[in-house]
Amino acid sequence: CLSLENDAAAALLDKNTQDSLDYEQKIQELNESIAVSKEKVKDKLKVDMKYNQLQKLEAKIETNLSSHKKTLEFFEQNDNCPTCTQPINADFKEQNKQKVFLQNRGFSFQEIDSVFN
Repeated sequence: CLSLENDAAAALLDKNTQDSLDYEQKIQELNESIAVSKEKVKDKLKVDMKYNQLQKLEAKIETNLSSHKKTLEFFEQNDNCPTCTQPINADFKEQNKQKVFLQNRGFSFQEIDSVFN
């Protein structure tokens, strides 16, 4: 009877030892999975901040683009000032079109660069 109890106790001890090793292995696997997940999201805050900056920049670019389009349309469609009726010089019109074009072209690249640097 004592031998059966010892055998049962030894079997139970072996089972508990094996279960303990299995649990430790599962814990190790979960810790590794957590580490991988942390690595994937470690720059999330930085990326979110840049995304927000880019959204603001996009709105700013769209506003400027709309304003520049209106300015270009004005100089393309008017030969005389609608307010004072004086003629608008062709050179003046061309200079302002070029000015708007250059402002519009350089603006977006400089602003986008500032977000990523």
